[in-house]
Amino acid sequence: MDSEELARRVGLAWENLPEPRHAFSLEIISPGRPSTYVNLGPHPPRLWPEDVDKLHSIWLQLCEQGAGHKLHHRDIVHLALQRLEQDLTNGKQEDLLAALQQLHKTE
Repeated sequence: MDSEELARRVGLAWENLPEPRHAFSLEIISPGRPSTYVNLGPHPPRLWPEDVDKLHSIWLQLCEQGAGHKLHHRDIVHLALQRLEQDLTNGKQEDLLAALQQLHKTE
């Protein structure tokens, strides 16, 4: 199987382990292929520079519109995650999946 699929299966097996599960990093090395590096368990995501730029731009806009000096970048991420979670539980799963698939088409 390809490295990405192996990483996915190891990740699913990790998710099914009893607590306490400790997060760890895994590198899958196969001859003739680039290595695949994945983090299992809760971990900070790897953000692309354009994601960081977009987050900062949104932060600037909100600060300029009066969000206050206590607004942090993490607050914006938190709100975005809350809204994404609401969409998942409010019957918008198909829209979210379509948007995610579109993201992968542009990569």
